[in-house]
This record gives sequence, C-alpha cells and structure tokens, in this order.
Amino acid sequence: MPRYEVRLESQFSAAHALRNYKGGTEPTHEHDFRVTVVVSSSSVDQAGMAIDFLELKGLLDRETGRLQGTCLNDDVSEFRSNRLSPSAENIAATLFQRLKKQLPNDVRLETVTIGEAPGCSAMYRE
Repeated sequence: MPRYEVRLESQFSAAHALRNYKGGTEPTHEHDFRVTVVVSSSSVDQAGMAIDFLELKGLLDRETGRLQGTCLNDDVSEFRSNRLSPSAENIAATLFQRLKKQLPNDVRLETVTIGEAPGCSAMYRE
C-alpha cells in the first residue's frame, strides 16, 4: 500500500547531564538540539496533504517548548529525580511517546530523531 511521508524539523536549546556515564554523572552542559519528526499516512485530504505542516508544527512546537531553556535533569518530569538519563536516545523516545498520542488517527508517527551536534544523532521508532 502506498504511504506518504511528511518530515518536519525543529530545534530547542537545553542543558543536560547524562547519568551513569562512565561511573557517574557527567558535568551539566548545553546543546542546541535538532529535532526531526517523520509521520506517514496512506492517504491525503482534498487539499492533497497527509497532514498540514502547520498542524504538525504546532504539536512539535508545544513539545519542544516545554524543553526549551531547561535543564532536562531538573525541569522535565521524565528526566527528573533520576528517572531517565536525558540522552539523545531517551529524548527522542520521550518526544515520540508524547507526539504519537496527539496525531490524527490516520497519521502514523514513524520516527523522531534528536541531533546533539553536527553528525551526531539518535533516532527512535516503534
């Protein structure tokens, strides 16, 4: 069955410190994280869109907005109190879980990719 894919990119700045990194917690440092979201659908609407870029952007902006300017370890519930180490992999998985609940029924979230530095990224999919 044919599928249409839509890709949207965004970014946010946040600090983090990986837990259990080489025997301890690494020093807190900041990144300009790049986020790439890929969604798909087997159909398009009358305007020819699988999902409106503006709708997807609004969802992604809301999720990255809660991360913007934070220290992920201290300020974001999924990473606070030693729950998850705020690695690029775990950030991608957390965003994936939150975004997939907000998409229209006929749109499937395929991947969320988090880039920490040029050439360095982690992707999550189900």
